[in-house]
Amino acid sequence: VIIRKFDDDVNSEFLYWYAQSNAFQRYCVAFTSGTTVPLLSQKNLKRIIIPIPKKVKEQEKIASILSTVEHKILSLINRKTKLEYIKRDLIQKLLTGQIRV
Repeated sequence: VIIRKFDDDVNSEFLYWYAQSNAFQRYCVAFTSGTTVPLLSQKNLKRIIIPIPKKVKEQEKIASILSTVEHKILSLINRKTKLEYIKRDLIQKLLTGQIRV
């Protein structure tokens, strides 16, 4: 989905995060037509009511918090992946006798 921002009272990062939300995704799926190439008509897209805080600072704060949380999640996923590699390597070394208990 491509969203063009026409109003300076709306933070584009806030709109990005709203577009990632379950509510927006469910709306898009519910009003999408076509099976081979799903299409959300401009008419249906215009019907979406986006709950936007009036103050841009509040929008920026919400977007910042969501970005921070996403960064933390990605960091934890990366750490988990590294630990799984270490575990797999350690199991291999234990089973082949390279490391004795």
